[in-house]
Amino acid sequence: MGALASRPRKDQHIDGATALVKQRGSRTMTSDLSKRLLIAVRHDMVGKALARSTPVDDAPEIWDDPDDMPYNPATFMDFIGRDTANLLAKAAKHGSPANTDSSNNNIHADIFWQAKALEARFAAWAEDVPAEWLPFAVPRHLIPQEVIAAGVLGDHCDVYSHTSVCATWNSWRVGRIKILVLLANYEQIESKQDAVLQIQRLGDDILASLPFMLGSKIQPAEMHNTDFVYPSIPGEGVPASHYQSAAAYGGLSLWVPMIAILENNQYMRDDQMCFTGQQFARIGRLYDVRNPTYEGLTSLAPRATLSPS
Repeated sequence: MGALASRPRKDQHIDGATALVKQRGSRTMTSDLSKRLLIAVRHDMVGKALARSTPVDDAPEIWDDPDDMPYNPATFMDFIGRDTANLLAKAAKHGSPANTDSSNNNIHADIFWQAKALEARFAAWAEDVPAEWLPFAVPRHLIPQEVIAAGVLGDHCDVYSHTSVCATWNSWRVGRIKILVLLANYEQIESKQDAVLQIQRLGDDILASLPFMLGSKIQPAEMHNTDFVYPSIPGEGVPASHYQSAAAYGGLSLWVPMIAILENNQYMRDDQMCFTGQQFARIGRLYDVRNPTYEGLTSLAPRATLSPS
């Protein structure tokens, strides 16, 4: 059975957990364990909504924090992601400003300014992350050849302190891409061109995270297999824990970011689309994905091949 065949079951778990939190009330979740559960439920709610362009339940019973909540950049990103998902759902409901009558002008003006405010929040988040959350760019000549052979686009790849940090950055990139695409539908041509360049840079950064998450792996393997090579900060080596976290989480965490590139192909460069199509197919092999959505998205990539090396 393909890995995505169980997706509806996962949605049921998310919906059930959300209903439980809402009934209990987030402010009553005061133990360390219940706070971690609350954070996990919020994260899954936002991830599901951003992946499907659906709204997030923003009821205070879910989002009002208990005392001494453990904040970090990932928890802050969930709040930004929630507001992004809800604005995107609102924009989808009212359609493109170019295709609606003047009676919706006030609504579209409100959407535009909310999008501008969210773009500022995305920018502020990136400026405020602690130093240990910043990606380290490994130049191409220091990347293991096995990793390059599996797939590296451009002159470097990025290494992170943990797979969860990389996944949070990619969530930031996906949300920001979606907001920039929304703004591109509103802005004049000069600003639209700037938005397109930013979208492409975000796409480059997503693709630069693939080697860290996938290493040299090109075929399915046992979770405990450590025969693969990963890029690392020069002189530091690969932490032992990364072999486990990357195997368990790395490829699947790339699914939504790569979909964001494929679905916005009109804004991406051809080399980005070719490489993403190849690497999307690679993840499909690694996780045994057989799903109509997967087949449809891979068809968005140009048919031309691009050498990963």
